[in-house]
Amino acid sequence: MAEVSVFPKPEVAKARALYVEARLHSDAYDLEQRAQIAEMIETVAKTRAQPTYVIIDTETENEVARYKGAPLPPTDPDAEIFVEFLETSR
Repeated sequence: MAEVSVFPKPEVAKARALYVEARLHSDAYDLEQRAQIAEMIETVAKTRAQPTYVIIDTETENEVARYKGAPLPPTDPDAEIFVEFLETSR
């Protein structure tokens, strides 16, 4: 899980600090709430694939960048790619 294995790494935390994070979790127990969350995820992320990280310009509300899939542990090159994604999407 990226929240445990990748996000706490100093270089990842530093890159993430440049953003305001908003999360939509789809594991609600209430079926109506789950449907509402699924609709919001479709609207914002334009996919049901999880996890999907979308960077949105707060002024224009346009998508700036997208990263699909979980960043893998720090020994995997994908962790470095995730940091690069965050740093170059500003």
